[in-house]
Amino acid sequence: MKKLTIVAGLALVLGMSLSATDFSSYSTQELLDMKGSVAVEDRADFRNEMQDRISNMTPEERATYDIGAGGTNSALGIHDRLRDGSGTGSMNQGAHRGGRR
Repeated sequence: MKKLTIVAGLALVLGMSLSATDFSSYSTQELLDMKGSVAVEDRADFRNEMQDRISNMTPEERATYDIGAGGTNSALGIHDRLRDGSGTGSMNQGAHRGGRR
């Protein structure tokens, strides 16, 4: 019985490690279309793949995909929000909008 439990546990761990998504097989446009719908467990791999691609793009390629000067962060939908709620985030809680000072 112990052997069966160990074998089942190893199979589960192996299956989980093999289920990670390989984002390198997708086109850049496909990755951009996936933005916002990537499973939580795949987000780090997705982010790394996008960062690698964007860092190697020419300004012309960035313009093709409508990736502005913000580079990776704007393409991934990551905004700079400061601790007090100010910044480029969308919560409108900066010092001028009723946020803490």
